[in-house]
Amino acid sequence: MASFLRLLVLSLLFSLALPAAANEKFGQVELDAQKELLQLKIDSSRELTQKDVDSLKNRIEALDERLDDQNNRVGDIGQAVDRFAVITGIAGLVVTLLLALVGLIGYLSVTRQAKEEAKTASRQWFDSNHEDLLAQIDELKKKAVQGHQAIEHSVNEVVQKRDAAITQMQERMKTSVEDGAPINRDEEAALRQSAEDIRAKPEASYSFDDWNTRAFDAYHAKQYEDAALYWKHASSIPNAGAANSAQALLNRALTLHQLKRHAEAGTAYQQLIDTYSSDNTPAIREQVAKAMVNTGVSLGEMQKPTEAIATYKQLIATYSSDTTPAIRTQVAGSMLNMGIALGEIQQPDEAIATYQQLIDSYSSDNIPLIREQVAKAMLSMGITHGQMQQLGEAIASYQQLIDSYSSDNTPAIREQAAKAMLNMGITFGQVQKPNEAIATYQQLIATYSSDNTPAIRELVAKAMLNMGIVLGQMQQPAEKIAIYRQLITTYSSDTTPAIREQVAIALNSKGFAALMKAKNAWQNREQALSLLSEAHNDLLASLERRTDCGMTRGNLAYVQWLLGETLAAENSFRSALAAPQDSGEELYHGTVADIEQHTIAEDEGFRAMIERLWAEHQAAKSSGD
Repeated sequence: MASFLRLLVLSLLFSLALPAAANEKFGQVELDAQKELLQLKIDSSRELTQKDVDSLKNRIEALDERLDDQNNRVGDIGQAVDRFAVITGIAGLVVTLLLALVGLIGYLSVTRQAKEEAKTASRQWFDSNHEDLLAQIDELKKKAVQGHQAIEHSVNEVVQKRDAAITQMQERMKTSVEDGAPINRDEEAALRQSAEDIRAKPEASYSFDDWNTRAFDAYHAKQYEDAALYWKHASSIPNAGAANSAQALLNRALTLHQLKRHAEAGTAYQQLIDTYSSDNTPAIREQVAKAMVNTGVSLGEMQKPTEAIATYKQLIATYSSDTTPAIRTQVAGSMLNMGIALGEIQQPDEAIATYQQLIDSYSSDNIPLIREQVAKAMLSMGITHGQMQQLGEAIASYQQLIDSYSSDNTPAIREQAAKAMLNMGITFGQVQKPNEAIATYQQLIATYSSDNTPAIRELVAKAMLNMGIVLGQMQQPAEKIAIYRQLITTYSSDTTPAIREQVAIALNSKGFAALMKAKNAWQNREQALSLLSEAHNDLLASLERRTDCGMTRGNLAYVQWLLGETLAAENSFRSALAAPQDSGEELYHGTVADIEQHTIAEDEGFRAMIERLWAEHQAAKSSGD
């Protein structure tokens, strides 16, 4: 705007100066004309000319003065224009400032008005909607509380399930029960999730619970090396508490023991004993006692029975007067283990005395684990008496166990009672009391035949087999075959190796009985062939369950020979002589004895074959040696 005004002023001044410039040009032309005229008149009138010249000079001077005045006027106008421009610039600046000030005042006024209007509008809206807002806020608060409670519940649920898993696993480790009920899937997932969360933290910040949780997670995954290491770290956490540290050391030692690293396990046990043996806290005393027992067990497994016995004696001397159930259990276990160790180093009298001490001290105790130790002591004492040929005392020990615990429903104690019955039946056989032996076997079968515990099923199968043997010795073949059939029918589908072996023995015995019966009835060829077919099937079924028995394969060879399968018979007997068990010379002499029973014409050829194969077997064995 200022520039425009300045331009306008200059234009006006320039237009004013134009007439003066035009007059100045006109005077100069007139002068030239006069000069020419004067030059023409010079010759005629010099004086007149001189006057005119003077007059012209005066006029020229006047014109010069006018020109100077014009120039001065133009300079004054320029200065005026400059002053006007400065004034105009200042005025423009002032106007600009005034406009800015007016704008600011207007903005502030509008802003203030807008704020007031906004406040008024918001107040009106809030007055209209504040109840809804308060309701929504309350609802959000409730949802926030519910969400927090849900999260807290979820976290607490994971922690509870994790702790339940750890407690259950710890109890199994404490009682040395390897095949107890497993933790459920939810507990397993909680334990695994907790361990994963802990792994995300730096190990330097781990607490005792962190290391302990990771250890149990590794133990559950059968990562025993890691579990042992984590429990070592857990036991070293400051201010973890003596009970926690002692338990972690014990768990580490138990895990190392499970890894068959007995020396390292012994070191961990000893560290626990040295650190906490003077602590009178019941839980810690229990852990120290457990460490002593396990130290003795480790020493025994390292073939150091003398050191093991010394450890058991130390524990018994330290804790025998303790009335705490858990510690009484450890003392009873130490007495049992010490009795076994004494027997291993050929000190049976001391072993029996130790068993008797255990029985006298704890036979009236109702704690299941202690009752189990007492039952085992009675059984072990009976076995030791039997080894010393004190068969009457052995039977008395077995009878005491049967009378005390045969009605007990605890699986471990039922197993001890069943073993006592089986051993007592065997011992009756040794003292030539077959009727008492059969009665004992029958008691075992009647009491435990419906028991599905694998160990007890095996004992029942053995009782049936032994009963058949005794019946055979008593010349009661029909009763013998009947009990074998009962054994085969009951357990033929059992996949337990020990029971399959009992069934195989029963099938072999039944097949051999049919073979001898066929020879005895050889005159009735149809009956004999039927019996041989039955024997053939029984012997093959036996070999399916026990392929390495030479005696069964030898019996099969005999049956094949009598059935006319001479080549098969030769192959079977050759294999029988080289079988891993019940073969060689024992088989040869046994077969010769069998041939001599109920001799028939076909026995001559069979005898010639076995003599030839026996000679070949001896020659091959001699060359191999």
